[in-house]
Amino acid sequence: MGGVKNWLIEMQEYSWYLLDKYQVPVAQDKFIEKYGESQLPVFEQERERTADDEADWLY
Repeated sequence: MGGVKNWLIEMQEYSWYLLDKYQVPVAQDKFIEKYGESQLPVFEQERERTADDEADWLY
């Protein structure tokens, strides 16, 4: 189980890095390039979480 958890954390952290560095379409393409389209829900979840955090911070 630890290996799966580490892999998930790695994908989440990579999502944060990409979203911080690139616009969403480019970040999404780079994520798919590394992990494949089947893992896109992880990226989408982190994108939504990041957007929610930014919205909370602005208000």
